[in-house]
Amino acid sequence: MNYFLFYKNKKWKKIIKEFDQLPQKKNRIGSVLVILFLILVMGNFGFAIYMLSQIDWSLYR
Repeated sequence: MNYFLFYKNKKWKKIIKEFDQLPQKKNRIGSVLVILFLILVMGNFGFAIYMLSQIDWSLYR
């Protein structure tokens, strides 16, 4: 995958130019969406750990 995207025919230069030309508003919206997604994933992980701590593990020994 890396070979076809970045090394063959220097496609990585085109990809970098596309992202550099994005408007500031679109860039900020994308950043906010990524941050919200990361918060959601970390919150879900924390909730999973909390739910695992509620299990009475002595029943499974």
